[in-house]
Amino acid sequence: MTKQLHLIPLLLLLLLPSRPAVAVTTWKGGVSGYWDVPTNWAGGYPASNTTVRLNHDRQTNAYTVVVSGPATTDKLWIDTYGSVPVHLLVNPSGSLELYSMRMGFKEDDRESGFTIDGGSVLGMEAASSAITNTAFLIGNNPGCIATLDIINDGTLSVMGSNGLVAAGSKESIGRITVTNGTMNIRDSLTLGKGPQALGELQISGTSSVSITGMLHMAKLELGALSPTGTVHVSGGSLECGGLNIGARGTGSFTLEGGQVQALAGGITLGQFDSSARLNIFGGTMETIGSPLTIGQLDSSADLCMTNGFLNIDGAITLGASSRTAGSMLLTGGTVHTKELIISSASSSTGTVHIQGGTFDVDETVQVGPEGTGALHLECGILRTTDLVAGGGAAAACTLTGGELIIRGPENSDLALSNSLLHLEKTLIQWSNPNLSAWVSNSVSSGSLTWTNGMAYGTLSSNGFDGCLTNQHSLLFWDNLDNGSFSTQSVLWVEESPYLTWTDSHLLYGSNALWSADPDQDGQNNLIEFGLGGNPTNGPDPETRTTFLPRADLNQMEFTYRRRSQPAAYGLTYQLEHSSDLVTPNWTTAEFIPFGESAPFEDFVTVTNRIPMNHEHRYIRLSIQLD
Repeated sequence: MTKQLHLIPLLLLLLLPSRPAVAVTTWKGGVSGYWDVPTNWAGGYPASNTTVRLNHDRQTNAYTVVVSGPATTDKLWIDTYGSVPVHLLVNPSGSLELYSMRMGFKEDDRESGFTIDGGSVLGMEAASSAITNTAFLIGNNPGCIATLDIINDGTLSVMGSNGLVAAGSKESIGRITVTNGTMNIRDSLTLGKGPQALGELQISGTSSVSITGMLHMAKLELGALSPTGTVHVSGGSLECGGLNIGARGTGSFTLEGGQVQALAGGITLGQFDSSARLNIFGGTMETIGSPLTIGQLDSSADLCMTNGFLNIDGAITLGASSRTAGSMLLTGGTVHTKELIISSASSSTGTVHIQGGTFDVDETVQVGPEGTGALHLECGILRTTDLVAGGGAAAACTLTGGELIIRGPENSDLALSNSLLHLEKTLIQWSNPNLSAWVSNSVSSGSLTWTNGMAYGTLSSNGFDGCLTNQHSLLFWDNLDNGSFSTQSVLWVEESPYLTWTDSHLLYGSNALWSADPDQDGQNNLIEFGLGGNPTNGPDPETRTTFLPRADLNQMEFTYRRRSQPAAYGLTYQLEHSSDLVTPNWTTAEFIPFGESAPFEDFVTVTNRIPMNHEHRYIRLSIQLD
């Protein structure tokens, strides 16, 4: 019985790990020196199962530790007291193997740096279960500043299971720059993890950055104060399992050149009470079998693109969950996606504004299927199979320029429900629609409007195949033979010359109405437009009509100005007379055309005569806008 009592604790001792205690060695060399000089270390030369500390316990000046050959350690801590920086340099002939690294570890840290200049650093996967911490932390303590630079063909490989974190503590700053270098991360990269922290990543030149897991920008772990995470790519390549821009904080991503690829995780712009922005000024960004989500989980997010190529191998969704706002502004470049969904959740808003470039959608554009969605095509090209607006709180499609191409199969859809489609000076090319069904069925509790437009182009011998009118405007469609097995249907509306005229005189709002008189000279805008006046500078003598009695002919000559091509401006001029103003009976009878002048600056002077065979005769010029 006694032997059994002694054997039990002995057996427990045998089951414990046999790994020896980790030794700590501290740099004690001069202001600058080499890692491979044993006398530079207090506590023994670094080897495996060693913790290396580079700090300023006893240093009074900045110093740099240079790795110029093979080096190894277990853990590396780079920290500093006060404002004097500590710097570790791995030069082209150097290499360093370790399990974990912390920069800015001590309290009240200020600045520390790590440069991989042509050499290599390997963060190894733990071979023993006793090694549980394999993280690389850039900016690990409150208030510290830590910088990691990978330059000139330098390589960093983080193969541990905890990835890399930049700015992981409150008010810390962690910066990573990769310039003509290589960075490989097996797990994830997080930029900005602590409250009010700032994590940054810059990629340029011919660099290659590969992240197997997610790339998070601003992912708050504890606390209430949001961190900030930023990425700037101006060259090279970035591949990651997914992009999370604004995971829980303020995230931004700027692409100016190079290539960015997100795999199964896709791209999420704004998540969990975040604000996020994606700027694409050049280069290529794409997903592989995954979507782009703009605005999710109580966040707001914006995408601004002026150049480059964005290819989403999935759907682009704006306003993907309640109480979110997502917007997209395209002024140049090319966007390609399988589907575009604008405001897909109730209590969400989504806006897409196309001012230039090309937006290519393989399948359907949905505007406001659940929330409040808006699509504005001002310039550029939007291609899609179907355009469906409405179904949610509100939807508006405002097409004031550019070209909408509906290229779907036969009976592809342009449908409105609880929504507004506003056309003004936009060309719509529609392949193989069922136009008769569209005219009768496309509008359901919605409205189709366009602003005082006129047709442009050449009428075919058979005329247009159909025409809708609204407020003196025309929406035409024509099945044109394009030499293929099918016909191409074209819809178009052009801004009226009257609106072009009001724009040229900077008339907006109520001052742009044809009945308005902005300069208060007694002539409304329609009269000024028809007679060639200026609606902003008071009386225009040249627009006044004149009367000339011809007693020898017992006639009166009435002279006025009009447009030389009135039909092109949608104008109709008509002289009318009446002998009584109390109960007038206006008529056009008895006027005798006498002649008109040669055109000058798009106007002619027209003279008509009328007999003076009534005791009273009142004459007026009527101008109508078709």
